[in-house]
Amino acid sequence: MYKKTIPTILLIIIANFVFAQQIPIQNQFLVNKFAIAPAYAGYSGHTEAFVNYRQNWIGIEGAPKLTTASFNGKIAGNMGYGLSAMTESSGNFSQIYITGAYAYHLKFRDNVSLNFGLAPQLFRNQMDLSKINSYGTQLDPMLQNNSGLAVTAFDVGVSSVFIMNGINIGVSMPRTIGMSFDYKGTDASYELKRHYIAFATWEENITEKIALTPLVLVRTTEKSELNFEVGLIAKMNDRIWGGASYRADNSIVTSVGGAVGDRLVLNYSYEFGIGGLATANSGTHEFTMGFLINRAKKPNNTTAFALPIDESSTDLEYLENQISDLDKKLQVETITRIDEIDRLESIIDSLKINGVTTTNGTTTNGNTSNPNEPAWVVSQISQTISFGQGSSRLFSSCYGELDKYISKMITDRDLNIKIEVHTDNIGSAKYKKTLSDDRAFAISSYLESKGVKRTQIYTSGLGDSKPMTSNTTPEGRRQNNRVVISFNKQIGK
Repeated sequence: MYKKTIPTILLIIIANFVFAQQIPIQNQFLVNKFAIAPAYAGYSGHTEAFVNYRQNWIGIEGAPKLTTASFNGKIAGNMGYGLSAMTESSGNFSQIYITGAYAYHLKFRDNVSLNFGLAPQLFRNQMDLSKINSYGTQLDPMLQNNSGLAVTAFDVGVSSVFIMNGINIGVSMPRTIGMSFDYKGTDASYELKRHYIAFATWEENITEKIALTPLVLVRTTEKSELNFEVGLIAKMNDRIWGGASYRADNSIVTSVGGAVGDRLVLNYSYEFGIGGLATANSGTHEFTMGFLINRAKKPNNTTAFALPIDESSTDLEYLENQISDLDKKLQVETITRIDEIDRLESIIDSLKINGVTTTNGTTTNGNTSNPNEPAWVVSQISQTISFGQGSSRLFSSCYGELDKYISKMITDRDLNIKIEVHTDNIGSAKYKKTLSDDRAFAISSYLESKGVKRTQIYTSGLGDSKPMTSNTTPEGRRQNNRVVISFNKQIGK
């Protein structure tokens, strides 16, 4: 009779509590998106590891504590793998999660992909009876023997994430099966309920150095109410960040972090409530540390380790590999240019032999020799129109200059503008041409969206065909990544 009495009562209480709870909430997804969706496994191309510690509700005895360790990396091609272990303790109860992950990244083009993740999970729930006292004339045998109760379960998580030019939209089900398990020797059972998570983040470049990342996160289970979180993170040079978010359980989350060199990231989060338990505790603290184990040559900019290499880095092996890659690219580029020069000289010789005279034409939207193109009398290198590395998204800091041109071109419909976009020499010829075309198109689209007629706009993506200076230094490459604006008449200041 007594064997089941106390454990059964306690287990029914805790089972009803956990029955409606989310999988443990943590904030490390701010720097480690693999923590929120297995679909991110290996996406960055790096092999990276994270450790995380979370102490809930400081000042309340028996409050939950959470420790997590994980790593993920790229297998081959478009596949990734990951593994994580998480332990949570709360009073007499503890839980262990061991999760594997497989991900497949379906890439449509640069910076656009649909990612899928599968995550089998081993789950173990334990209850320590050694700290429970029984009052009365008879002692419960299980408590007398300091017995413990445990149950082990298996489940599978799935997730999918769509990524496009810094926008991340994802859904995740950390538990998809949902099973019921009996504690041996008791009348109590433990249920795993399906969990649902949806999230969206996107990055908005304010300047070349500063970016804002809004985020929206929604969690729920079959038995709990919808819980949402909205926040904003500000980054500088992808090396220092800070932000805050509001969670629907009436709590505020603040976070700060940064990169130390090019192999270590640190993040600290502090949560405090504005109701409920807020008056009885000193808030929640969470620390995250990430390590870069193996750097990818061409990383995707999603996780914490899509960082520019520290110019003071002593990672000689990485730097030597970079130099080797640049040497190979330089050799290929040199051969390509020599072949192109030979081809053009052959065409010129052929034209001279046949008595053909050519006229000087320019490129309009990728088409050469437009005889109707205006004569350009005003030409200047823009000092504000710029783009992120490898990106064709306009910085909002350039809108002021473009809006000035828009006002004049709407007033004078005979005023035409020519947009020439140049790049440095990084990448293949096709990549550089496409990137410069895309950037020119982005500027043209903005002008049209504000009322400028398409017939007033001429664009030309020139890649690295007309460098201003040498591409051998970062400053030289910065100068060669430029936008040249021309007009067919004087426009004044």
